[in-house]
Amino acid sequence: MQAGLQCFGVGLLLLSLAPSSRSFSRGASHASCREMIPGHIRARPQDLQRSHVTLRTSASSYLPGQLVTVTVRSSRDFMGFLLQARRVEGPGREVRPRSLGPVLVGGSWTLTPPGTHTLRCLSEGDTLTHSDKHLKRNLSFVWRAPDAPMGDIRFYLTVVQSYFVYWAGIESAVVRDGSRSPWSWRYITRADGGNSAFAQQEDEVTALPGMQVG
Repeated sequence: MQAGLQCFGVGLLLLSLAPSSRSFSRGASHASCREMIPGHIRARPQDLQRSHVTLRTSASSYLPGQLVTVTVRSSRDFMGFLLQARRVEGPGREVRPRSLGPVLVGGSWTLTPPGTHTLRCLSEGDTLTHSDKHLKRNLSFVWRAPDAPMGDIRFYLTVVQSYFVYWAGIESAVVRDGSRSPWSWRYITRADGGNSAFAQQEDEVTALPGMQVG
């Protein structure tokens, strides 16, 4: 009788874990769109300083509609991931688990290797995740920028090593909005009192002798 009850209890436990396991093997769900964290029971985020994953891009700037290759490199096997492009809202702003600030900018992932698929969070194909739990290390993807300028962006990555271990908020270097001109018009007052306009790079304005920068 006792053995029968034990078997019954084990069966209930397996049934309760089955939906979560199937969900994990199919990739992240829409519930992960905002904070980019998995919904695994008792899972805990790891220290980003000890992450074994790097996230690199093929370009340091982008234009509307441009294709950018995004590469994930890891020194250890991992099972799952979630990848998005988000706007950079200020200098030094970081991604933290459960407090993700930057806004998802959209775009679409046009090249997805086997074992991955896109997810619609705000627009079609703007998020990328795994579709199986096979071990992964090095992956490359192609992201198409939105048709309108979205400002400076970063790519953000969550990597799941096991059901209980993950890193959230791994980030790429900033990819600048190439549609923004680095030049600005400034006016100077000449020695004779007249005004002249000239273009100068931002943050590099130098007054010439006898002139005042206005």
